[in-house]
Amino acid sequence: MKEIKVPIEYATTYVANDGMEWSTKQQCEQYEKLLHNPTILKSLRFYNQDGNPINIFELKRIPAFSYLVLTQDIEMYDRKVVKIIISGNKSNDDLESYDLPTSAGVWYNDWTNAYSGEYGFNGWVHEWSIETYQQKIKEMQNKVLLLSKILKNEKDGK
Repeated sequence: MKEIKVPIEYATTYVANDGMEWSTKQQCEQYEKLLHNPTILKSLRFYNQDGNPINIFELKRIPAFSYLVLTQDIEMYDRKVVKIIISGNKSNDDLESYDLPTSAGVWYNDWTNAYSGEYGFNGWVHEWSIETYQQKIKEMQNKVLLLSKILKNEKDGK
């Protein structure tokens, strides 16, 4: 009998200048770019639910239920790359999502479904404009007035 070993599959690994290994070329390039100059991440403005600024580099994470204000569109970055740059921990591989929105606006990092045990979307949600919220308030106030009138007519037997 003769045994023959045949290579079936090869895996390519991309190694950054500091030795960090990546499974894709894009991840490796983004990592080297952000490691060399994390200005884009440091310029992002995050806020907690009370509207107070958050320094994600001090926290070493982007908290769930936080806000992000983007004054301009930004480049899409791989979530694992962003997470490692922010945390400074190269072995940080838990599942918390760091995907960032890329278009200008106010964003809310909503993890309600995950924290309540439900399935469905978790992550960044684009907030409506202040004008949209004001219009919604006006619509609700009009609805309250209408329902109050209907219930008053019911009570008065009209």
